[in-house]
Amino acid sequence: MLLKEADTMTKEAVEYVEEMLKLGYDLKDIRTELEKKGWKKKHINAIIRKALASKKHTQSFSKYEQFIVFFGIVLLIIAAAWISGSANTDFGTVLISFLPTLLTLLTIYYILKHHGTRYLLFMYVVPLCWAGILYLAVMNDAGALHLFELSNILMLNILMSYCFIVLLYILHTKVNPSK
Repeated sequence: MLLKEADTMTKEAVEYVEEMLKLGYDLKDIRTELEKKGWKKKHINAIIRKALASKKHTQSFSKYEQFIVFFGIVLLIIAAAWISGSANTDFGTVLISFLPTLLTLLTIYYILKHHGTRYLLFMYVVPLCWAGILYLAVMNDAGALHLFELSNILMLNILMSYCFIVLLYILHTKVNPSK
């Protein structure tokens, strides 16, 4: 009977760790909480290994959020095609100019999926970082990108990136209301 109780307690501890990871807590904080509850270090390590192996701690990412990411990529391709056609410019060059927005979409998708809203401040810095990299690439002679007015491209990328971040954040908090 005592062994069955220990298994139940361990199962509850694993579920607790999975939930805390899903909410975005650090392993260090989780360990501290388990120690406060009287768990020994060797048991804590086993519980955390079990929780990490279960993969239940990842954030839910709804079909709507996935649609926004997919829609964003398709929208960027359509915009690049339209701009290249109207400006009589190479499609690949125009698509490269939208790289900061594309990379922002993928970065934010990863952050929300694996860390939730815990790194909210970082999410708002991401578009500026990618735009800065584009700026440095163009300023260091990146070939055909010199054909574009750089300030307009950077502002367009930043604006579109923040629109996607806000949409994904709103949807993510509706799907994962606890964090």
